[in-house]
Amino acid sequence: TSCSSCPSGQYQPNSGQTSCISCSGAVNDSKTACRSCSDFGANCIACNYYACTNTSCESKDSCSSTEYYDSCHCQPCPSGQVANADKSDCYTPSTPPTSCKDGEYLANNTCNNCPEGCTKCESATSCTECTNSTGDDPEYLLDGGQCKKYKKPNSQEVCNTLTGNTTIYIPDDYTKPNDGGFCMKKRNAGDKGGPSVDYTGTIELHKAGASADFCSSNTAVKCCWYGYSGGYEGRTEVRTSKATTTNGVTTNYCSTAPGSINKLSNVGKFDYEGCKRTVCNWFAADYICRNINPTNKKLLWNLPSETNLNSLKSAINNGPTSKTDTGKFAIQKWSGANGLQLCQLSYAANTAGSPRCDLSERCYNFAYDHGNVCYPSNIWGRRTSTTYSGYFNGTYFDVTFGQKLYTGFSVRCVMHKYVD
Repeated sequence: TSCSSCPSGQYQPNSGQTSCISCSGAVNDSKTACRSCSDFGANCIACNYYACTNTSCESKDSCSSTEYYDSCHCQPCPSGQVANADKSDCYTPSTPPTSCKDGEYLANNTCNNCPEGCTKCESATSCTECTNSTGDDPEYLLDGGQCKKYKKPNSQEVCNTLTGNTTIYIPDDYTKPNDGGFCMKKRNAGDKGGPSVDYTGTIELHKAGASADFCSSNTAVKCCWYGYSGGYEGRTEVRTSKATTTNGVTTNYCSTAPGSINKLSNVGKFDYEGCKRTVCNWFAADYICRNINPTNKKLLWNLPSETNLNSLKSAINNGPTSKTDTGKFAIQKWSGANGLQLCQLSYAANTAGSPRCDLSERCYNFAYDHGNVCYPSNIWGRRTSTTYSGYFNGTYFDVTFGQKLYTGFSVRCVMHKYVD
């Protein structure tokens, strides 16, 4: 019969035998005895009864992705398996992902985190949706495939650069002026140098004091009153404030004839356009501020929030109290042409250091039986609910809330956040 080879670990030196002999590991140079692989050194991985079959090791780096390393040689992984990271063993891989959850993107068969502030992205440099990017107080802006974080203005220099020298910097905390705040328009909407109120077909423009020229309804119609400010209908003197004499000093309150104004030595006379003051109802005020450069979301314009109004109140109340009180954060009183041109109700310039407001006439409104007084000394704030609006009283520096959405107040827009 034909002979069969002995299995590993056994030998048979003689022909014609019917069985094999187990290797005992005995050291013997004859062909009739087995030798242990260890006798040939660590590099030997197989031996027969007389010699080692391989005496050199391979490099681990030479093993393919479907081979593992046995400390000397690359060995094939079982079918369907691949080597692990250090090639010490094989495993069955999971199916690669074909899509990722929000906040991740797929690359190299792996889900990777989107950049900071990005909730949906296609790659590390292509974001399609940002965290908190809507509403009046967003955190991020989607710009060119990136989520850019909004910052707060923190100096007059920043306000000048961003708004073209048309705003005054108001710190959130006047004791920490560099910690951030907002930029408030120096002049009222509709006044000379202030934001436009001329939105044909959107905002109704009316002559203040003309009873036949009134706001048409009370269903959130947008109305402003202009130009006629100050005089009753039929009077020749149509201005918001009038001349007065205090301590022998006569002051005219229109900037076209500013007269003698008591002021700090380091600031110019206030330059409020007193003869043509403009006031608006809340709906118009909100629209005007939201439509200052509406497509440029890098600068966020709005009516001042309640927090903004409280910061304004605090800064003004702790500002200069007289023309000799220098070194304080001058925003309104005794700030002259360098500060906000807010007017004071019935206060003379030489006692308050600010332009004067007189409430001598009405902004006629159909909703109030053609009534309602214009209040140029008050400024609108951001609405806080569906029925109430916030406004700031420029005379007493109080923050008040009331259902006066159709009253005529001054409009002071603020730029409260920006991105580079």
